[in-house]
Amino acid sequence: MSWAGLPGYDCWLCGAPSCSTAARLMEAGELSPESCPFSKPVLRKPWITEPTPIRIIHPCPSEPQTTEISLSLVQKGAKYRPIDMDLSIELLNFFAVRARSMARGQIISADIGRSSVQIYASGRIMLRNEISSQSALDDLKKCLFYIMPAVVCQNDAYLFLEEIIYKRKVCQEHLMEIAGIKLDLNDIRSAIEGVEPENYEILLKEGINRIKKLDSTGLILISISIELRRVFLLNPPKEIVDVLRRSFSGYLEREVKSDHRSSTRVMKLSEAVARILEGDIPATDKNRTDPE
Repeated sequence: MSWAGLPGYDCWLCGAPSCSTAARLMEAGELSPESCPFSKPVLRKPWITEPTPIRIIHPCPSEPQTTEISLSLVQKGAKYRPIDMDLSIELLNFFAVRARSMARGQIISADIGRSSVQIYASGRIMLRNEISSQSALDDLKKCLFYIMPAVVCQNDAYLFLEEIIYKRKVCQEHLMEIAGIKLDLNDIRSAIEGVEPENYEILLKEGINRIKKLDSTGLILISISIELRRVFLLNPPKEIVDVLRRSFSGYLEREVKSDHRSSTRVMKLSEAVARILEGDIPATDKNRTDPE
């Protein structure tokens, strides 16, 4: 997948956890366009919607049950593109949602539950439901659950899924509150312990099943599975996969002696996983040593 002219390797060699995050940082002037060793990106100033409270209206007096909802994905001070549209449509497809990309990827049109939904790259969701206000709100909740991993954290340009794994934090709390998403750091630890990295597709299916039940831990499983898929798309050699596998048992390698393009991503993910399993060690701590 190419993003703004970047190669889509998600290799972390530029210092960002994915090509989409790198593009957002480059657009904001926080990462040099020369950072990518594989290609030269095409940068455009992002168009970000105005932050507004959730708005619920009944546009047709003769049909009072018809409900329209407008929701901004951002709050005041947003400076990064609010959502990864490519990942969003992929996530919707995971849930068998009929979705299509329009206007050169700037709009996603989807049918979720009994509602028609438009998701805009500028960070706005528009939903229309002809059944009732409660039905509309229920479908909005589903929509947010489905696309949440692709929502961008405005404090650092990371995707929601990257923030959970690499910083052990959550963002966009106002969206989480609307959707009823509740996550605890202990949920992350219990969800990833003992995971076999090569089985990321099984992890993905379990995450999908949980989210269909509006179980927030499904977001963790989907996030981990997407990160593992990013690793295996780089075709890592066995010795690097072994490093990753050991991290899911809480063991952190000091270094990986490999110049394979997957090595940086594997080390970052391995470090994040091992630290989560070990406990409340800050993600910035550099003093950890491996067990004897």
